[in-house]
Formats: sequence, structure tokens, C-alpha cells
Amino acid sequence: MKARNLFLSLALSLLAVNNVCAEGDTIETKVFDVKGVGLKMVKIPAGSYMAGAQNVNPSLPNYDPNAKADESPVHKVNLDSFWMGETEVTQELWQAVTGSDAKKEGWSKKVGKGNDFPAYYLSYNEISQFITKLNLYMLESDKLPADMEFALPTEAEWEYAARGGDSLSIYAGSDSINYVAWYWGNSESQVHKVGEKKANAFGLKDMTGNLWEWTSDLYFQYPDHEVKNPVVNGKLDVRVLKGGSWMVNEKKNRLTVRQQCGQDFEYVDYGFRLVLRHVNK
Repeated sequence: MKARNLFLSLALSLLAVNNVCAEGDTIETKVFDVKGVGLKMVKIPAGSYMAGAQNVNPSLPNYDPNAKADESPVHKVNLDSFWMGETEVTQELWQAVTGSDAKKEGWSKKVGKGNDFPAYYLSYNEISQFITKLNLYMLESDKLPADMEFALPTEAEWEYAARGGDSLSIYAGSDSINYVAWYWGNSESQVHKVGEKKANAFGLKDMTGNLWEWTSDLYFQYPDHEVKNPVVNGKLDVRVLKGGSWMVNEKKNRLTVRQQCGQDFEYVDYGFRLVLRHVNK
């Protein structure tokens, strides 16, 4: 009996580390304990993809008749591997990191309030403070190697992860938005609990819809050449958000759409998810 129980325990432990997606590829995951709250991260493999979209020539890469001018030029991006949150950061995790009594103004039962709902109504600056506190706690608790840190994804990391690699799907995991997203057509005018929709090929959920997600990149025109691990910095304070939300229609939920916003601005459908990467890449 003891041997059988040990076998079951080992099997459950392995399931907690690796999931198998429908295509048969193994998805590697890690669950971090943050003050009693689980933070599940998914390994995103290194790879390349064509970023952006264009509405000029159907015979050229990433043609989309709904593409806007700032979604081009289409260009090749090469990325090293990194880890990304399976879902958007939840209200439970936000409160665990910022303090058990810290409840964000704007969270309401009408829009969506509870442990499993994503944290929203957040500015880039507030999120930066959250990430600083999270990294400090993880390092001081010896729960994170000294050469790794949590951060916001770059725009390139976000789009690559949302595509599930080099997929040309309109949305994150499908050309049919209802399978993978909460948007204006099905959200009933509210945000939804994380993880209720179908995952994409990398095992990520809600990359399309639910909340606009802040990235670390400043808003600039795309380059017209191949790039590797691009990071867009500067003195401006206008950042890029990706993924659409429960408040916008299908066209604005396309994964190549770029939302620009001042980093001190917060809104009812603005949230985020984390990446984990080496500090000195």
C-alpha cells in the first residue's frame, strides 16, 4: 500500500510540472509559491516568427485586411526562451504581494471581483511597483535564482507567446474568437475569471480578450529589418498594450493590434501577466 501511495504521489508531482497539449507537445510549467498563492509559469521555447500584419498585398506574409498602419512593417523576430504566466495576474496574487488589506479601487462585483478574477484598473507604474515587491520577496525567500527576475513581457515576447510560435491565427489559439476569448460579443459587459477559455499551443490562456495586457515596450514604429530579442526603450512614457479585452469587438481583439497608452493611466480593462527571464540576457 505504501509503495502504491508513493507511486501516486510521484505521478501527481510530474503532472504538476508538465502538461501535454492536444498536439502532443510537452508543455513545461513551474508553480511558484508567493505567500501561499500559486503563480503558474509556462516555458516558452526559443524561436522565430513574423511580427505584425499588413493590409496591402495578400501574397506577402501576415496579410490581414483589418491591419492598421502601426501593425507594419511585418518583420522577422528571433527570441530566446523565457517563461510566461499561464494567465493574467489574479486579484489574489496582487493582494498577496501588495498586502492583504490592499484592495484596488475600481474592483467591483459588477465588473468582476474575487480571488480568481484578474487584477485590473492598473497603470504601468503601479504594475512596476508590484513587480519590484514580487522580485524582492522571491529573492529574500530563496524562491528564485539570483540571475532571474519577473518582469512585464516585451511586445515581441507577448506576440510570439500569443501566436503559440509562428502561427498565423487571428486570435491567440484560434481563428474563432469565441473559443479563446472574452470580448464584447460574449462577455456580458464584465471581466471573467482567468483560465475559462481554451489555451493556445503554448498552454497560455486569455492572451486574447478579457483584459488589455501591458508590455514593457514604448510605443514606436516597427523596424523594417530582422531583429533578435528586441527591447524598445526611450524617454517617452507611452507604452504598448496587447490582446484586446472584454470591452472591445473582434477586430480590436486581433493579436497584432497595438494599443498605446501613457504609463500612469489606468482603466477598467487594463491588466497584465508576467514573464520570468534571466537578468543579463
